Amino acid sequence: MAKHNILIVEDSPTMRQLIIFSLKRLSDCSLVEATDGVDGWKKLSGQNFDLILTDINMPVMDGL
Repeated sequence: MAKHNILIVEDSPTMRQLIIFSLKRLSDCSLVEATDGVDGWKKLSGQNFDLILTDINMPVMDGL
């Protein structure tokens, strides 16, 4: 079975690490981190993702 690609867009390093830790325990997936909406948008334009987990309220560009 192919690994799922997941993009995590979260400006809080603590929350981002908590999400990554939880997902790694639940499944064998490929995780990509982004620190804000702009960073997430750049990573999204260069790769396909099966799931995007994003914070709504972030500086620079929000998760909507």
